Amino acid sequence: METAPAKTCSILILDLQLPGMSGLELLHHLRTSGRSLPIILISAHDEELRRARDANGQWAAFLHKPFEETELISVISTLTARCSPASA
Repeated sequence: METAPAKTCSILILDLQLPGMSGLELLHHLRTSGRSLPIILISAHDEELRRARDANGQWAAFLHKPFEETELISVISTLTARCSPASA
């Protein structure tokens, strides 16, 4: 019996408030270095989320803390469903 190829998917969950470098700076660095993995932004600060919205198209989703774990699982499920099967 043949099975479908396993899916692989890398997703970064990135808090916008980091020591030394903001999450938006890291996001910008990742994108300018050619990294295209899906990124879920999280923050408890409305102002940071507003700035993140202005960086439109650089992230896959954002969640305001505190959030329910079911919200995060739902976003991860949606993103992994978009991943392509692993190369053989």
